[in-house]
Amino acid sequence: MFCYLTQKAQKKFGAVKLKKELPPLKIIDSTVILLELKVAPHLKMDSERSGIKISTLYNGKYPEKINIVKGNVNDRKCIDSMFEDKSSIYIFDRGYYSYKLYDKLTKDRIKFITRGVTNAVIMEERVINAYPQKDIYFITNIFDLSTEDIINIYKKRWEIELFFKWIKENLRIKRFIGYNENAIKIQIFAALISYLLIYINGKMLNVKFSMLTLTRIIRSNLLEFFSEDFKEVIRAG
Repeated sequence: MFCYLTQKAQKKFGAVKLKKELPPLKIIDSTVILLELKVAPHLKMDSERSGIKISTLYNGKYPEKINIVKGNVNDRKCIDSMFEDKSSIYIFDRGYYSYKLYDKLTKDRIKFITRGVTNAVIMEERVINAYPQKDIYFITNIFDLSTEDIINIYKKRWEIELFFKWIKENLRIKRFIGYNENAIKIQIFAALISYLLIYINGKMLNVKFSMLTLTRIIRSNLLEFFSEDFKEVIRAG
């Protein structure tokens, strides 16, 4: 269902562009939901905590791909299937730092921007010292954009942090009905499916409200019949 809805959104609304003059941006990151060790010992991360990691490909409006793994799995092991679109720019942080990954993306003609580290030695990519006084570096294989453009594009990575915050606060995935791995995955995917349904219907109705406001309206009227008059009120915002 999740895959069906992402495909439906892509087909109906086209590629999401966070900036009109740039290619579509794809943001990759992960978030960990912590659990009590006693309720999910099979997801143990350390001596005190368990956790589940949601590794996400996000286009700035909705998630396109999700990998759900144990909380302490390395981020680089969760992204193999996420780099597919040669027409987009991929953004990810230095948690995915890997010369091998950069070279593979460049070889496959996949454009990317990421945070670098001091004294990075890159052969085929471009290293940008964005803020010399703070030793903040970016690594990219895009050579036809200015340093300012690269920095501004990377700042869009914050969109996925807002998405993670939003789903945790509004789609009830901090507490789980069941604690075996399958039950947790079902609840997470149910939350993401809810998010996609709200997004798609909001776009189709040309809703002016934010996702948060629309979610609250739906939650308050979940068992009500939506008349055409009510839909007009929603459209008007």
